[in-house]
Amino acid sequence: MILKKFGYDTSGLPAVVNDQSLDLLVRSFFEGKTGKKFAKQTGIKSTDDLHYIETELHYQADSGCSFNASGDTTFSKRTITVGKIKIQQSFCARDLEGFWTERALKPGSNYDYIAFEKDWTEYLVNLMIEAKETALWRSKIGGGEGLNLIQYDGFIAIIDAAVASTINGNPTSITTATGITSSNVIGIFDGMWTLLPSKLKGKPDVEFMCGSDTFDKLILALKTANLFHYDGVNGSPYEQGVIILPGTGYRVERYFGLDGTNRIFLARTSNFVIGTDLESDEDQFDIRENPIDKNMLVDIHFKEGTQVKFPNEIVQFKLV
Repeated sequence: MILKKFGYDTSGLPAVVNDQSLDLLVRSFFEGKTGKKFAKQTGIKSTDDLHYIETELHYQADSGCSFNASGDTTFSKRTITVGKIKIQQSFCARDLEGFWTERALKPGSNYDYIAFEKDWTEYLVNLMIEAKETALWRSKIGGGEGLNLIQYDGFIAIIDAAVASTINGNPTSITTATGITSSNVIGIFDGMWTLLPSKLKGKPDVEFMCGSDTFDKLILALKTANLFHYDGVNGSPYEQGVIILPGTGYRVERYFGLDGTNRIFLARTSNFVIGTDLESDEDQFDIRENPIDKNMLVDIHFKEGTQVKFPNEIVQFKLV
């Protein structure tokens, strides 16, 4: 018996690709804490006002029987202007034919649905959560940071516009060149709470608000100072982005929308207002078929804006 060896000629074959799985990989997303935590003012089509009353109190000597009116009462307002925002996308299922993606299409040539709709919907919802978290803080009309950050004025723009009324949380003028570091971050936070007005001390909703980058520097500084025994530095509270600033009793909250801003705010959460028309608007995905070209259309419309009630009750840190 003569054994022969045969060689395989694979030069004309395409590379093997395992396209049997229709599982789609999705990147990680950060949480949207701001929209859940702050107060809402609904029913705003374009603008709405926050109305204020302020009155003076004057002690007088109680002598004689005359009546002497003293002290004025004034009314004022701050306006919430919402941005009118839409998200629109179009899907042509026939673009998926000829690729592994065609296996997500049902039999037949009429595609009155979006392929991978569940995966796509979950992805878009998470994108919207990230976009909203960032926009609520960093949006600025004409700010030039991309379409998602120019539709209305976010909290930073609102507070900066009222800077003459806010409390300067950087009295030592720490510069941009120096920045917030693990060496100075504890001093920054300590300096801010000492500037808190007496009328705000002891209020249960007073807290520090900062980005996760600043929050992590604070944690690193506390670790370096060997302050592990303070409740909130370890475990779940840290993972949730919440600690108690040692020796103060004030909460420090991490807001991903403040990442990269080097801004810190110390104020009551009830001082921050998010304006909208209907809270559930952005949850409504209008998905329909275009009867002309048979594309599937996705339509989302909502309104969003911000305002602060009392700028003079905000201690804000900003590098100079």
